[in-house]
Amino acid sequence: MKMIFFGTGLFGSYVLNYLCDAGLLPDIVVTQPDRPKGRGLNVSESAVSTVCVSRALKMYKPEKLDDTACKVLTEINPDIIVLADYGKILNEKILAISNTAIGVHPSLLPAYRGAAPVQRALYSGCVKTGVTIFKIVKEVDAGAICAVSEVVIDDNDTAESLIKKLAVKGAALVVSVVDKLKNGQLTSIEQDHANATYADKFVKSDALIDWSEPARTIVNKVRALNIWPIAETSFNGKRIQIVAAEFVPVDNANVAGVVVAVDKTGIYVSAGIGGHVKILTLKPEGKRQIDAWQFICGYRVKAGDVFGG
Repeated sequence: MKMIFFGTGLFGSYVLNYLCDAGLLPDIVVTQPDRPKGRGLNVSESAVSTVCVSRALKMYKPEKLDDTACKVLTEINPDIIVLADYGKILNEKILAISNTAIGVHPSLLPAYRGAAPVQRALYSGCVKTGVTIFKIVKEVDAGAICAVSEVVIDDNDTAESLIKKLAVKGAALVVSVVDKLKNGQLTSIEQDHANATYADKFVKSDALIDWSEPARTIVNKVRALNIWPIAETSFNGKRIQIVAAEFVPVDNANVAGVVVAVDKTGIYVSAGIGGHVKILTLKPEGKRQIDAWQFICGYRVKAGDVFGG
């Protein structure tokens, strides 16, 4: 069965990797062109492109899904199109190349349609999410559901770890859907559009920590933004990114943002209500990522110091 895989980002790269591990290799992978990234704006390939190189997969990087791209892909004559984290909407001409086009979406549709379903689920404090295989239609993430699998969100899950868990489930579902398609047994059910919710992208300004918010909310932000944009605050006038943190339930009696204790395992910071934020891993501006104890020793952090002041 001939397959075209569309993907660009981290989730797409994991799905592609797991599909290859399962023996389901695409005939061609379509990913977005290399883009300038980081402070130096060095041109970098996509996460999916990296997988293609490592596995020697045929790859195509069109700037636009125009008539030229359509001609190239039509020559593949695919039985199925699989899309995961491509970053662009497939137009009608591209979809017409195959009788079956499915998307792999890391949420339990119709919940969290859109660009950032994993991050929004973590940010909202969800205890479960999942992955959905759906038929691609004109409206984003709104097609009929072919398969779904739930995933429990652990307390220590971050965006990165949860993306990996969901990609494993997603790839397994794609294999199952392809088998059903081969056997003429693929079915689908319409989504409940009235209950649809949306997961907008985070922007850089979302990263700033407000220490007056509940401790649980702050920790959820750190977990959700640990890939980008990493949650940040300040300490002694210096910008600090908080890469990892955990929730410590206590009755608060301190001003928000004040360090209440330090030890070799972390920095305990008072928040608005409900507990403390235990900082585990940090990245000072312009420096490498370090654990809390290294930061404590290097910056002489002590009880009474203030984050975000």
